[in-house]
Amino acid sequence: MESEILAVLLVEDNPADVAILTELLQDSDANSWQITHFKRLQLAITQLQHIDCDVILLDLSLPDSQGLDTVIQMQAAVPHLPIVVLTGLQDKKLALEALAVGAQDYLVKGQISSQLLVKTVEYAIKRMQILRKEQELSQMRARFISTASHEFRTPLTIIASSTEYLAAYSYRVSQEKQQQHLERIDKAIKHMTQLLDDVLMLNLTDIEQLELNLEIVDIVKFCHDLVEDLEASIYEHRIVFVARQNNQKLTTFPVKIDQKLIRQILTNLIKNALKYSPQDSMINFYLTVIDREIILQIQDHGVGIPQEDQINLFQPFQRARNVGSIAGTGLGLSIVKRCVDLHKGKITVNSKVGEGTTFTVNIPYSD
Repeated sequence: MESEILAVLLVEDNPADVAILTELLQDSDANSWQITHFKRLQLAITQLQHIDCDVILLDLSLPDSQGLDTVIQMQAAVPHLPIVVLTGLQDKKLALEALAVGAQDYLVKGQISSQLLVKTVEYAIKRMQILRKEQELSQMRARFISTASHEFRTPLTIIASSTEYLAAYSYRVSQEKQQQHLERIDKAIKHMTQLLDDVLMLNLTDIEQLELNLEIVDIVKFCHDLVEDLEASIYEHRIVFVARQNNQKLTTFPVKIDQKLIRQILTNLIKNALKYSPQDSMINFYLTVIDREIILQIQDHGVGIPQEDQINLFQPFQRARNVGSIAGTGLGLSIVKRCVDLHKGKITVNSKVGEGTTFTVNIPYSD
């Protein structure tokens, strides 16, 4: 781990052990240490909500708690924080049992060096970060199985019913009716294809196989061409693109970006704006260059996003509750967020129900 300030909560009632552990940490040049000490378990648990903490050093023999129950109580109170158990030489079996109920590691008093203590703390923090990431991925996969089964079932049902209908009655229904069913099948297939494409892209970001490939691109021309491509397939809306720098019209501006990821960002945001806006409405697309950043804004006058839905907007499979029957996978904005993160940028949303939504993407650039 890089040198940083690490906040340590030390729960230990023996003054000599407190002094030794504090000195061992402070003797290390690897990090700076912010040490908070409590003698009793319940006081430590109560105060945890008021202090910063990266890792807990926990003695198993405290005035108000003994043995394995000490770890169980602490782990239940702060399951997101790594716990390193402090134990005596005769309590190794207890220390191993502590690992089984949630502790990340243990240290035997009297056998702790400065280097061992620091490495144990650092590794405990790192392991907890990995564990939390695995838990997030597991939860996401569970949501995917539940959501994808529904998302796939709907178009498959449409395909099956229309196919059966055409097979059974095509000889006696009008050409117009047959065409309607063929269009239903085509629409369902496109929806499934989009879902599969989104899942593939999301999976690439999850397993960190999606890399940033920077190349010099004229961002003005890139955005203009993208708008033309999208407008070629829409008839009910108009996209107005404006590029500016220092309040002046911008006609060309070469920057280093990953054009594949920027295309993902803009395509998803613009298609969302089109999807959730009334017919014949206008979508505004602004490109602004300022202070070593390109700022991309997509503004619509559509249904808007409820305030309570904006909190988890960029999580996979999250859709606003007011979208009604409008089709969508709930993956697009999650993909956008990850593409923005790869550029070390940021994305924000400003939205009011019934008035519309503006997404703003800030991307740092190099020449």
